[in-house]
Amino acid sequence: WREALEELGLAPRIIVMVRNPLDVAASLQRRNQFPPTKSALLWLAHLIAVERDSRDLPRVFVSYDELLRNWRKSLGRAERTLGLRLPGWNDDAAMEIDILLSESKRHFASDATALRSRADFPTWIAAAYDWALAAAAEHRPDSAILDGIASDFHSAADVFAPVLAFE
Repeated sequence: WREALEELGLAPRIIVMVRNPLDVAASLQRRNQFPPTKSALLWLAHLIAVERDSRDLPRVFVSYDELLRNWRKSLGRAERTLGLRLPGWNDDAAMEIDILLSESKRHFASDATALRSRADFPTWIAAAYDWALAAAAEHRPDSAILDGIASDFHSAADVFAPVLAFE
């Protein structure tokens, strides 16, 4: 993506959506019949990769829960943080977004407490989610924390590789 954007003369800006791994797991279980632990580990792998690979770029982390509660505030913060104006804002678009991002259309809604109580998930999952929520709340958590989680995760990759393998 970086190469393609550079060829077009565009500077990448990153919006990282932070969604509860339990909700991601439930969605992937419904859609792909993935076991919850596999989905949570995939969630972790993607978070680690996007955080590591976007450190040198303008970026913002956005909580999915907050986006559904107040998308105008979330996207306004993203615009301010990234120094851009998202195209297509008008009253008609806002009404469409209100419908699209309605809490009533949400299929899964888990809280962080439920995530921490999952004995079948490595503790990395909850720790990484806490890190991502802090980033979404603009607390600027130390990337070294996620690096430590990533190091442990990658050290155990031989154990988890069969779980993460796509069938």
